Amino acid sequence: MPPTKSDLHVLISTLEKEKRELKKMTRQAQSEHDNLIVYYHSEALLDLNSRLRVLYSFKDPYFEQKEDLKRQIKAWRSGYYMEEMRAELREWMQKRNEEKAVELGKQLQRLIDRPQLQSYPRTQFIDEALTALYEKRCRSFQLVMGEEDDLHIRLTFRIQKKILTVTLKGINNDDDSDFIFEGRTPQPLKAAGFVHNEEQNKYTRTFNFADAGDIPDVKKWLAKFIIEDSWFYRPGRTMKLEYK
Repeated sequence: MPPTKSDLHVLISTLEKEKRELKKMTRQAQSEHDNLIVYYHSEALLDLNSRLRVLYSFKDPYFEQKEDLKRQIKAWRSGYYMEEMRAELREWMQKRNEEKAVELGKQLQRLIDRPQLQSYPRTQFIDEALTALYEKRCRSFQLVMGEEDDLHIRLTFRIQKKILTVTLKGINNDDDSDFIFEGRTPQPLKAAGFVHNEEQNKYTRTFNFADAGDIPDVKKWLAKFIIEDSWFYRPGRTMKLEYK
């Protein structure tokens, strides 16, 4: 009997299939010169690629580094800008660029050869933390996503009278008005169910937490928030859990 595929593997496969379909529809719209449909499909592809980067980073912590090296190698080997150069200069540039591409290729291979973190797909820390909270073995716990000296969010989980409250705090990007945490709830947070408390200047989301059967609903919400709604959690950044 073949091994059961992980939820992560199934989700990645599903989104990759959706990506292929979107590319096919985009090519069809381009052939028909339907620029509006091309635009909508392109926006959907950007969103899909963003989610896939997060998922692949869960599967492989070195995913973003590998992809960046692949982009650099391709750029060094493209050589399209050398077409108008003199033959001697073009030959020198090609040799230099190939040397840089080979060195980057060695860096990429070293990452590929690194041992995989076998325990990564089996991590159960969210289940354990929510169970500990339900059983009152801890007062609360915090999930910090991203680097604290850069863009990040901090989610604090606390239970009281069978109600689980998730409080969000974080550093925001003041250059983009959609992400300002002052006096209103940005659309992504509103979509995730957060409510803004003006007096305490914080965002909260509540769940019924009467029994352990409510834990899967919280996990599903958290997964969606991280993968789809959270602009703060960027692939390749850290995620840590702290008990209080």
